[in-house]
Amino acid sequence: MSVDRLFSKSLSLGRRLSNVLLGEDAPVSGSDGPFDTLRSLFQAPPENSSEGSHELYKKDVGPFLVDRFHRTFRDRKSGREVPITVHFPRGTTPEEGFPVVILSPGLGAHPQASRYLETHLTGHGYIVICPSHLGSDWTACLRRSPLGAFSKKELVIRVSEIELALELLDTGKLGEHIHKRANSDRVALMGHSFGALTAQAVAGVPVHDPNGTEIPLMNPRFRAFIGMSPYGEAFPAQRLGMTRDGYAKIRRPVLFVSGDRDDLWTLGRGSRTHLDPFHWVDSLERYHLL
Repeated sequence: MSVDRLFSKSLSLGRRLSNVLLGEDAPVSGSDGPFDTLRSLFQAPPENSSEGSHELYKKDVGPFLVDRFHRTFRDRKSGREVPITVHFPRGTTPEEGFPVVILSPGLGAHPQASRYLETHLTGHGYIVICPSHLGSDWTACLRRSPLGAFSKKELVIRVSEIELALELLDTGKLGEHIHKRANSDRVALMGHSFGALTAQAVAGVPVHDPNGTEIPLMNPRFRAFIGMSPYGEAFPAQRLGMTRDGYAKIRRPVLFVSGDRDDLWTLGRGSRTHLDPFHWVDSLERYHLL
């Protein structure tokens, strides 16, 4: 079970306890005092309504069978080992090659956490490259605690490991069969939670060191970004030093995805914080799926 899922279950139990202690209809104060923030953590967000209907994009299983392999490399910058799983479509390669998605997992993620998504994308003709960030995966959270594994230092290493995946793709070290079939000019970066924050940094949101000097994390190679459970005005972005003004530096196409009960790590703001990046980025092509 991933740390994210474990915390979600804990919050669910907390809401049940809150109902017992506070009553089913206990009002939530509009102030932002410590008790109100604590109470809001245990209250379900208001129901959201949607108007109209929208056709889901490529919701069915894709036409390609999926192959995958797993190898471990070493990142020269951090000295850390980086397990990488590559999912690739089986069958005839299109003339322009298969586009590539690099996926950065969330804090406490298990290697199998997003396998459903990796398989679905590959079935529709994408090569999906998944580095495991050993400094903030489920084992790191057990060893160092979630807060110990979630830091600006770890963010910098995550970006380095994503750049390693790009380098391995470009140099053919992921395998000649991948090198020949991939369109390395059409690469997107996708991330969930801490991975979404990682994608935000690579897309252009500035991060500074303790002396106030900007750490160079932006990478122009990526044509588009997908952030699942991104963070705006909330603890995770604040801990990494991401500010509202910095989001305006994202000018490439971006898709954000979040849920209306997605309140983990929001410290009282609830699912609203996941909508902030959509409103703050300066990209002409920005979308948010709620």
